[in-house]
Amino acid sequence: MILNIRKAEHKDIQNVYMLFVDKTVRLASKDPSSITLEEHEVWFNSRILQDEFFILEKNGEFVGEVRVDKKNNENVVSIELVKKHRNKGYGFEALRKCLQLINKSNVVAYIKSNNIASIKLFQKVGFVELLTGGGGGMKKYIIYMYNYLVVFIGISQS
Repeated sequence: MILNIRKAEHKDIQNVYMLFVDKTVRLASKDPSSITLEEHEVWFNSRILQDEFFILEKNGEFVGEVRVDKKNNENVVSIELVKKHRNKGYGFEALRKCLQLINKSNVVAYIKSNNIASIKLFQKVGFVELLTGGGGGMKKYIIYMYNYLVVFIGISQS
């Protein structure tokens, strides 16, 4: 399974928008509220200029995206895949390759505690989970891989 991974371009705006309005993607997001196309255009245009933003394709078909956003002193990684391309190993391949491409330390990911698929994906890439405890209804996981430090923060659904 060979994915093409390339930098995002303006031509990708519609595919990324359709991915981001997917119900499953919204529910897994830190902010699950709906997104208008106009809001997405502003967000997208700022991201392709500032951050590591990768488009995933298989035989020319849009599969998803991996993004590393610089926030404070962290490199926040996220991955989203189109529904029909989930559970095929593409997430593993894409995340592994993108982490190699960015070659940065202090990489973090924020994942809701009920997003088992994403937690398993990061573990499969080679991360080791260490429960460190959290506060304020949050569960915090510190995960180390090579020179990356990844922090998973899950929101408990009480």
